[in-house]
Amino acid sequence: MVKANIILRADGGETIGMGHFIRTLALAEMLKHEYHCIYATKKPSEYQKEEIDRICHDIIELPDNEDHYQAFLGYLNGDEIVILDNYYFDTDYQIKIKKKGCKLVCIDDLHDKHYVADLVINHTPLNPSLFSCEIYTRLRLGFDYVLLRKHFLTHGQSKRETDLKHVLLGFGGADFNNLTNRILVDLLQIDHIESVDILIGNAYKNLDELHKNITNSSGTKKISVHKDLDSKSLVEIIHNIDFAIVPSSTLLLEIISQDVPVITGYYVNNQMELASSLREKYSRVLVVDNLNEVLIDQVKIESLKAMISATNHGRKARMIDGESPRRIVKEFNVLSKEFQIQSRKASQDDVKVYFDWANEKAVRNFSINKAEIAFEDHSSWFKNKLLSEDTVMYIFEESNNAIGQVRFDKKGKNIYIAYSIDKKYRGRGYGKIILKLALEKILHENIIKNSSCIIGEVHLKNEASTKVFTDLNFTQANFEIHNGDKYYVFKKDI
Repeated sequence: MVKANIILRADGGETIGMGHFIRTLALAEMLKHEYHCIYATKKPSEYQKEEIDRICHDIIELPDNEDHYQAFLGYLNGDEIVILDNYYFDTDYQIKIKKKGCKLVCIDDLHDKHYVADLVINHTPLNPSLFSCEIYTRLRLGFDYVLLRKHFLTHGQSKRETDLKHVLLGFGGADFNNLTNRILVDLLQIDHIESVDILIGNAYKNLDELHKNITNSSGTKKISVHKDLDSKSLVEIIHNIDFAIVPSSTLLLEIISQDVPVITGYYVNNQMELASSLREKYSRVLVVDNLNEVLIDQVKIESLKAMISATNHGRKARMIDGESPRRIVKEFNVLSKEFQIQSRKASQDDVKVYFDWANEKAVRNFSINKAEIAFEDHSSWFKNKLLSEDTVMYIFEESNNAIGQVRFDKKGKNIYIAYSIDKKYRGRGYGKIILKLALEKILHENIIKNSSCIIGEVHLKNEASTKVFTDLNFTQANFEIHNGDKYYVFKKDI
C-alpha cells in the first residue's frame, strides 16, 4: 500500500534557533511508519541534513530568500498533508496551500494570526477561545499533544539528590542572549552546587567567554560542556542531574518529561505563555519570569526545594504521559481519511436512504421525536427541506457508498446541525470527519452568511455524538429538555 505524503515545512539556524526544526523532526519521527515524510527547509546545515536523512524519506532544499514561499507551493500536488512551523507563515499563505487541495496542519506558539488550517497543535495548555480560526479547524492543545523526540517519551529511572547539587544549564543551540555565561556566573557563587552540565549548539558564539568562566571557577565545581547532543545522550545526562535551569521551550518539555525539577522562565516573547501556564501549578517547576534579568541565587534554589518537599509524600501523575505519538497519529489518520470522502448535496433520489437512516432504531432513540416515521410523511418533509432556502443537506460517500449525512437548518441568526452515520460505518470515526467536512463546505459556499452561531443538540446518553462535537471544539453551553429527555446544547460562534 502506497503511503500518503506528509511535507513538513520548517527552518532552523543561528538567527531563529533550532526549536522549530527539532520539534518538526520529532513529529516526523512519530509519523514516519505510516506516512511518507518529506522535509522542506531553507539552507540546511550538514547537521540538519543528517538528522533529516535519519528520520525522513526525502528532503526539499528551498531558496534562502523570499523565493522560498512560491518555490514550496510549486512542489505541492494537492494530495499532501502539509505541516507549517514558523511565525512567518501567515493566513494568506495558509490559504494558498489550502487552495491547492492539501490538508494543512499548523504548529503554533503565539496564536497571533487567523488560522484556516485543518488542525492546529500547540503544546501549551490554553483556552481554545484564545484562537482565531475557521469553524472547521480542530485545536489540539496542551501536553497531551507535545512534540518530543522518542527518547523523551519513555520515563527512565532518574537518581537525584533532594539537596539539588547537580544542575543542567541549556538555553538553545545559539543562546544569542548569552544566558549560559550569565547564569553560570550566578551558580559559581552558590557554594553547595557541585556539578554543572552545560548544553550548547553549533551556532553558539560565546565559547571563549564560557571557557574563561570555567577556568575562573578554579576547579571548585565540576563543569562539563556538551555540544550538539543527540536525544539519547541528552536523556542520559538528564537522568543524572538533580535539577535544570532552562527556558520555557522544547528543552523544558524534554526536562519535565523525565520528571526532573526545573527552574524556568522566558527570554523571548514566544516562551512567555508556556511559562505563565506553569506558574504555581506544578510542584517541580519554579517559574522566575524574564531570564534576561533574573538572578539565580540560593533563594531560588531553596524555593524549588521547598516545592519538591511539600509534595514528596504523595504520588502525582506525570505532566507528560508519553502518549502523544498515539494521539498525534490518530489526528493525522483522520486528515488522511478526509481525502477518501466525497460529498454532494442531497437530491430527491436520496429520499429512500434518508428514510432508512431516520427510522433506524438508534437514531430514533436519540431523536426528540422517537416515534417511527411513515414514508409518506417523510417524503413530504424531505421535499420541503430540499426546496427550503433555510436548509442545506449533504450526503457523504466513500467508494460510492453512502456513509452518512449532515443537515443545516437556519433559524434566525442560528444554524442548527443534524447528522447521522449509516450503522455499517459507526464506531470508526466517520462522524467527526463528515461534520468537519460539512462545516468547511457551508463556509466556502457562504451558507453561514448573516448567521452568528452554529448549534448542535445531543441526547445526554449519546456519547459518540458528544465526543464528535467536543473534538471539533464546540462549547457545551447548557441543557435543553425535550419530551422529558435531557439534551446537551453545543455551540460554536461564527
